[in-house]
Amino acid sequence: MNKKIIIGCANVGQMYGLRKKQLSADKFDSILKVAKKNNLKHFDTASDYSKSELFLGKSASKFFKKKKVLIDTKLPKFFSNKNLKHEIKQAILSSIKKLRVGKINILYIHNPGQLMGSKGKMFYKTLMLYKKRGLINKIGVSVYTVKEIKTILRKYKIDAIQAPVNILDNRFLDKKLLDNLKKRKILFIARSIFLKGLVLKDPRKLPKYFDRWKKKLMDLNTELRKNKLNIKKYTFSYILRINNIDSFIIGVSSSKQLTQLLGLIRSRRKITSKISSHNVEDLRLIDPRYWLNS
Repeated sequence: MNKKIIIGCANVGQMYGLRKKQLSADKFDSILKVAKKNNLKHFDTASDYSKSELFLGKSASKFFKKKKVLIDTKLPKFFSNKNLKHEIKQAILSSIKKLRVGKINILYIHNPGQLMGSKGKMFYKTLMLYKKRGLINKIGVSVYTVKEIKTILRKYKIDAIQAPVNILDNRFLDKKLLDNLKKRKILFIARSIFLKGLVLKDPRKLPKYFDRWKKKLMDLNTELRKNKLNIKKYTFSYILRINNIDSFIIGVSSSKQLTQLLGLIRSRRKITSKISSHNVEDLRLIDPRYWLNS
């Protein structure tokens, strides 16, 4: 398998997902033991994920040497803008301290609007300064729309793009877009491969907000059952078939779950069944930011 697995830490030290689960420090330690055993040393977090950076830094320092672990994090979505350069510097130094690393592997801009606004050039130049100083390995952008990618790439040289990709959302799988990223040597990292756990749930047990898409979700589940397919296995098969995805993020809630997922990912049995497209264009379903208003 050429694609790299990145362990997502959004549920580390904070409530996350449809069920609002939060990992304890002990559970996270057990996950990292399994990660180390399987040579997984790449993690994704964010400064806005409550205590995630602290938990990750403390646990990773127990199991990995500083030069071996790769940790990506994200800048705060909002700054006061009173002294933007200083705020960015402090955010970077704070993340490095909490993560207990010498440098951040990929520092993502968590709010693309920060690059597209009036202070975008200053924002980018400040990040480039700390990249040149060796505190950042790569600069990335975490996006929600294709338009954000196109707008940013017209103005700036970016090293990595992180975007949602799953069996309900293939907005970012446009061949021209992916070929352009590859040509520019920009890493493409897929996140939300289970859409915050939504595709794993029984559609009949989802919150009322999702009723308008119940039939769509039921049809997907029915088709998978008819083809005797596990939705997790099918999701991994779907992601692994996309050539221009360099890495993908998986979130787990226990060491047992990580072991099971790795077994599915590394299974040599290929899925040959043809599943009809279940792509959804309605952002109210595929963009979790809308769920908050449900």
